[in-house]
This record gives sequence, C-alpha cells and structure tokens, in this order.
Amino acid sequence: RDALAAAGLDAALVPDPAVLVERLLGAEVAHHAATGEVAALRARFARGYVAVQLAAEFGDDATLATLAGELAAIQRERDLGIVLFCAGRAPWHDDPDVLQRLRRRLPDPEAAVIAASPHVMDLCALIANAALCCASSLHARIVADAFARPAIGLLPGGAPQAAKLRAWLDTWHPPRRHHLAASGNLRALARSVLDEAPAERKAQAVRLADLAETAARAAFARLFDPIDPEDKTP
Repeated sequence: RDALAAAGLDAALVPDPAVLVERLLGAEVAHHAATGEVAALRARFARGYVAVQLAAEFGDDATLATLAGELAAIQRERDLGIVLFCAGRAPWHDDPDVLQRLRRRLPDPEAAVIAASPHVMDLCALIANAALCCASSLHARIVADAFARPAIGLLPGGAPQAAKLRAWLDTWHPPRRHHLAASGNLRALARSVLDEAPAERKAQAVRLADLAETAARAAFARLFDPIDPEDKTP
C-alpha cells in the first residue's frame, strides 16, 4: 500500500482472501474432514492432535531437537497426538525430510504421523480440526484463524517467511494475539493459547471475513459495465 501511495495510487488495505475459507468452503472442508486421511487421523487421535508445519529453514539439528522436546511436553500435558504436514510441496517451500527428522527426535515417534495428502482441502480440514496448529506458513496460520482454531506462528529466525507472518499479524491482529513462538518458548505459549476463550477467536475470524467479503463484493461490482448495472453475469 505504501509503495502504491508513493506512486500516487490510493489503494485500500484488505485481508488476504484466505480468511474467507470457512465462510465459502466450510461445507467442503467438513466433507474432507469426515472422509479419507483426515477422518482416519481424527479417529486415531480421539482426544485431538497438534498440527505442525515447518519451513525448510527449521532443518538444523539444534532447532529440531528443541522443537521435539517442546512438542513432546505439549503432547504429555494435553494427551494429544502430533500430525506433521507440508503446507506446500513446490520447490523452496516445505521439505518432507525435515518432518521425518523431527518425528525421529520425538520420544515416541509412533505417537506422531506425517500427513500424506497434498490436497488443499485435506490440508484445510487437517488444520480446521486441530486442537492446536503450530506453523511457520502464513497461510496455514490464516486458515487456522479462519476456523477459529488455537494457533501459534513458528519463527525460523530471519527467513522471509517470518517477515511475512509478522507483517500479517502486525496489520490484522492486536499484539496480544500474535502468538509467535521462537525456539524455546513454544511450550509456554501453547499453554496460554489453548486456555483462551474460543469466542474471542471466533469474533476475530468473523471480523476479518467481513472485511474481505465487503472488499471483494465492491471489487467485483466495479468489473461490470456501469451502463448495465443489473447485468451481474461473471
């Protein structure tokens, strides 16, 4: 927005349209949650699970060892399973090998599963049904927030992904709801996030979805011929 303003363009700032995923695709996500891999994971971890996504930047041994210890502590305290997943399989995005190495470092690797499905609706269903989502991916966090799930952003040091996540949270969330975990403070932050009132998360999800929907409707309205404003055929 600042760059556009410097060029003389007055552009409104609106949330990423992914905040509308629950409102627009909630029924389809629920269908994927009731079938296939996500349904099997929900049955396996009847008390719930922590959905965990890591960028490749988390792949050093020291970081993985710290994360494994923190996830194991959350698992013990809450009696939850752990489901590791890739938010994207494109080059320079997530590395499945990092998840394998993290799983091997857990005290009980059998209590953790690496999700196999790359289908975007399966990934949304996985996040939407998690007891807690811990992710470095901006859009994994947005989806978790859209479904009003407890969520923590994982910070991989100075990587560009961390800057994107911080910018999103600075713009659309109050500081007390940033919920960003650097290496070593995930366990304590998880306790706080899991004890939050669900109504506050839901209210924030509705607020962002309303902003995005209003902006989208206004933008689409401008795409049609103003001579025939009643013609709304895409």
